Amino acid sequence: MQREMDPARLRNLGFGALPPLLHAYVPDAEQPEVIRRAWQVTEKILERIIEACRRRDVPLIAVIAPFEVRVKGNWDRFAANQPPPVLERDYADNRLEAFFERRGIPVVALRPIFAARLPEVLPFRGGHFSVGGHRVAAEALAASAGRHFAERFDLPSERAETSSAVP
Repeated sequence: MQREMDPARLRNLGFGALPPLLHAYVPDAEQPEVIRRAWQVTEKILERIIEACRRRDVPLIAVIAPFEVRVKGNWDRFAANQPPPVLERDYADNRLEAFFERRGIPVVALRPIFAARLPEVLPFRGGHFSVGGHRVAAEALAASAGRHFAERFDLPSERAETSSAVP
């Protein structure tokens, strides 16, 4: 169960009328300071995960999971009904993808994959993937692991070619 945050506390943090979660889709220049700091902390945590995996020689693939509204094709209507600042549909995904790519980490961005297979993945259940969404995500992750780590783990070569629609 999600707890309501105190509106006065949210205003003091610089959120205004836009719900805190949605600030992940607000470009840097328009973000409240608390969100800029949250991105910095998030990126430091991710950097430490990457470093720990590299020190231990553990393979890592980043999976970027979409917010359901971004998958359904009604983002423009959704964003237009939100109070300022203006939301950018792909801001968070693009930022995370660029972060991982700069560090040489393979990325599985699920939004375009889900968009191509809407009947299988929608609707999400309480903000979580449906059974079909989990299946599609697992297929995408397996295909990426096959492409990036097949030789290392002696995976069958056809595993790396299971889905041409998966990055």
